[in-house]
Amino acid sequence: MSMTTMTDPVHLIHTTIETVNKLPAFRKISHLKLEQFALSIAFVALGIRSGYMFDAFSTGKHNTVDVLSDVIIALRIKMPEYRHVVVLVGLALDDYFIVNAPLLLDRLHNEFLEDQGAPEVWTEFVKLSDPPQLTPVPKSLTQGILDPLSLTLNLQNERKNNLSTVDLPAILNIPVLNNLEVTDLVPLAAVILEYPIAYIPEIPNQTSFLANTQLDVYEYCLTLHGIRESPREHVLLKFSCPSSLNEGQLEQRPNRIEDKLRMRFSQRINSCNLLAEGIVKKHQATFDRVAL
Repeated sequence: MSMTTMTDPVHLIHTTIETVNKLPAFRKISHLKLEQFALSIAFVALGIRSGYMFDAFSTGKHNTVDVLSDVIIALRIKMPEYRHVVVLVGLALDDYFIVNAPLLLDRLHNEFLEDQGAPEVWTEFVKLSDPPQLTPVPKSLTQGILDPLSLTLNLQNERKNNLSTVDLPAILNIPVLNNLEVTDLVPLAAVILEYPIAYIPEIPNQTSFLANTQLDVYEYCLTLHGIRESPREHVLLKFSCPSSLNEGQLEQRPNRIEDKLRMRFSQRINSCNLLAEGIVKKHQATFDRVAL
């Protein structure tokens, strides 16, 4: 989905960084962490990525939901792009997702929900069995979670469109996210964060993932120009895939992971007129345990 940018993207990024740095709740947070956080949510607002998981730092004694609400409201006052940026909240979530609501809604319909014909394949699902295996998208994810999430986003979007003076709520409580197991949460996070690979734990209490398994680790990095102290690099996405799958089944796909990343994100970068270059970095690694 192409998002129309009303604010110059460099101005939006600068203003986001300045606004975030001035918030009282962030006084004790390092400038570098705040800048990385500001860049991440700016790219959500610009429609370059559909979602970002807030995990850059702790808000300490401050309530995280209240802090993130203050961030979105402060940014909406200054820039219209943030009117469609919301924080997804659910009781089962340990982390919070800051999403571009219309872009995420568009992705859900195009990639997972079959109301518009055959879905576009972006995310491949990998069951964390021994060895890991490709698996079809689980119906429990599409029908049980993504469909209700899509409905909620759609209702909020229609309300905003019908009442042009009304913004989307800064905090969007999603009832379906209140009672989820890790078998649902892990692939859901991958979908929201737009990872081409989504892991699915075999059982709810699985605690060890991909131990001593060779992984291909991918990073999609943006080199920004026109920003202070530019050029500077920002990691937009970082995810992994078992090397055995890349060497076998995934290699037979029409578009390899690197090609998919370059194509999707270069189009979005160009559509918002951001002066940036995207590059895919890949290396192999083996870990005692992989955090999902």
